[in-house]
Amino acid sequence: MEDPIGRVGIGTLDPGYTLHVKGKIGYLFNIEDDNGVGNFVGLRMQSTSSTKALGLHLISDGFQNNSLRFGWYGLGGIYDWEAVPVIFGLNAPSGSLVLNDAGYLGIGTFRPTEKLAVDGNIKARKIIVTQSGWADYVFESSYKLPSIASIVSFIRIHKHLPGMSLASIIEKEGLDVGNIVKQQQEKIEELMLYVVELKVENKKLQQQQQKTEELIQYLMQIKEENLILKQAMTAYKKNGHIKRI
Repeated sequence: MEDPIGRVGIGTLDPGYTLHVKGKIGYLFNIEDDNGVGNFVGLRMQSTSSTKALGLHLISDGFQNNSLRFGWYGLGGIYDWEAVPVIFGLNAPSGSLVLNDAGYLGIGTFRPTEKLAVDGNIKARKIIVTQSGWADYVFESSYKLPSIASIVSFIRIHKHLPGMSLASIIEKEGLDVGNIVKQQQEKIEELMLYVVELKVENKKLQQQQQKTEELIQYLMQIKEENLILKQAMTAYKKNGHIKRI
């Protein structure tokens, strides 16, 4: 029925909206394409002052068959969409894309427990993790670099590097990318300090080696001079005079 101010009611004699549909449990209405193509049907909403329209369409066009799309559309016709930020692939299994009332988005999982939960692989060009704190404290003068002996002892007992997450925790709770990268950066910077220490020690060893070689040469020279002196003394005892060399 239509009331005096132009509101239409279906299933109700007292419509409260421009179109008011009331019915029993089940589908209230059905929208079906009958344009001879069979690949497009939907709803579009716009205000008289807007140059864009908000649309919700069920479409199969080769890009993704049997998909529900939600986006911005121009006013040039039913196919005049400009941006389609949300696409639901209806051929996917149940729970393939869920946005719950807590604002958690799940992909491949029906009950997301984080802002974004994905049950499957993720492919991206770049991932940026913002997290406070970084491992540059390793280069502070107050930082105590663990000795190699203490690290070897720790590994023998605990079977992992000190300061790194336990395998049992990662297997149970997952991998915190920002935290693990920070831990790895700490180890990289510690390794750099170890390399610097080894270089300093190596230079000292080279200097000691050089001094040792110089000492050996000096001792060999003394030995040679002693041999010459001994030969001269032997000749003196034999001949009564020292032979000039």
